[in-house]
Amino acid sequence: MKKYILMIFVTLSVILFVFAQGHTIIDNIEYADVITVTKKEAQEKLIFNGTVEYKESAACISSGTGIVASVLVQENTYVEKGTPIMIAMQTDKEFDLSEILGAVSSQNEELYSEFIEKNCKAVIYKAESNGYLRGLSAEKGGIFFKGDTLFSVSDESDYIVRINISEKDINKVKRGQIVSVLCKSGDKYSGVVESISDTAKQINSLTGQQSVIQAEIRFTDKEINVKQGYTVQCTVLTKSEKDVLLVPYSSVGKDENSESYVYLYEGKHFVKHYVVCGYEYSNGFEIISGLSLNDVIAADISEVKKLQNAVIGEVKNNEQ
Repeated sequence: MKKYILMIFVTLSVILFVFAQGHTIIDNIEYADVITVTKKEAQEKLIFNGTVEYKESAACISSGTGIVASVLVQENTYVEKGTPIMIAMQTDKEFDLSEILGAVSSQNEELYSEFIEKNCKAVIYKAESNGYLRGLSAEKGGIFFKGDTLFSVSDESDYIVRINISEKDINKVKRGQIVSVLCKSGDKYSGVVESISDTAKQINSLTGQQSVIQAEIRFTDKEINVKQGYTVQCTVLTKSEKDVLLVPYSSVGKDENSESYVYLYEGKHFVKHYVVCGYEYSNGFEIISGLSLNDVIAADISEVKKLQNAVIGEVKNNEQ
């Protein structure tokens, strides 16, 4: 009886030992992830921070030079099309600024009245659409010139995103390009580049002053939940090409001569394989030569470099 008990004990011990050794071997196996080379849609994207603003749906432009006689509506008030906003004493004549300033600032009411009577006529500026009165900078007695924007009327539900584009990126951004808008709340919306300014402006940055060009992004979603002043992230799709032999950036390395290579998987080993890269898209390198469809390569060359005896030999691009 004792003999059988001993045999059972020994057998269980051997089984447990083998099981433990098997797990030790499995746990110590080193590996590197691989991917199959395929043709994909290659995309180039630029990311900008932007601010949500009301879209000016109807700007009121002065038709002549004049003086604001009275403002009839307060800013941010909802108005309907045709609502009188301001009354101005306006003239089509060309005046030197000092002449107008002299008349306006003079404490001699008779002189002021005489100037107005001889040179100006009353003009009523009205809202050209329904919406909220915005950008009203005029005050009673203020001077404006022909072509000035006196005020604008905006639809509260009509928003745009304003972004600043650097000089180095401006040639990549075009009207009509697709934009993905990400809010801090996590909400995502679609849009397009609506307009790009013709002039640059100076802004302050961490590295000093820089020139930027403003662009407006129009939302294309029918329903959006944003507010004026929101800060959003805009991803602009600037280039898209179909059927490109594309590999991830992590799959490509450079040697001491700045030549590009990948690790091609052949059986149980990797071979250092030199390639020629083309355009650098946002989602990877274009491969001009050195790889073919359905080749299997390391997904991340840093993983292969950690493995012992994983790489055997190398193939230069001109040897293929």
